[in-house]
Amino acid sequence: MRLFSIIISVLLLTTSCKNGSEVESATTLKERYTLDWSDEFDYEGLPNPEKWGYEEGYIRNQEAQLYQANNLQNSKVSNGILTITARMDPLNEQNITSASIITKDRKNVLYGRIEMRAKFPTGAGTWPAFWTVGINREQIGWPKCGEIDIVEALGFVPNYLLVVCIRPMQKGRTFRL
Repeated sequence: MRLFSIIISVLLLTTSCKNGSEVESATTLKERYTLDWSDEFDYEGLPNPEKWGYEEGYIRNQEAQLYQANNLQNSKVSNGILTITARMDPLNEQNITSASIITKDRKNVLYGRIEMRAKFPTGAGTWPAFWTVGINREQIGWPKCGEIDIVEALGFVPNYLLVVCIRPMQKGRTFRL
């Protein structure tokens, strides 16, 4: 079993499993969940540093955006909503800044139910995502650590969402479900 760190989340619920021969309705299952971790964003300012950290720099996929930490222009909480903004920034040499908030070193998940409420932008160049990655990514690398893309929204294809599980295959190939 792999432990995963949430890259961006709003609500995390955990539950125990019943005998496999018993079938329960979704309503009955939800009644059995115990809230384990959440952020309702009932404060103002930067994301709560006890719950959220940041990825910083140019992280992946040769993206043009620079991920910044603790910048209210890129990540802020107001009126119960976390807003992450990619913006043109002429003071930055690449001109685009954004934020990627993570729960690394704050909350890890082995089993459970993860929920979030979100509004995703559309348009060429956007690719917002809510995903998990193995907590051992720094030790063994990606994709060996595993990844679950709970949802990715391709901005250039409105009304199209991706759900992907990634794990290593033989000879270094990646399996996508």
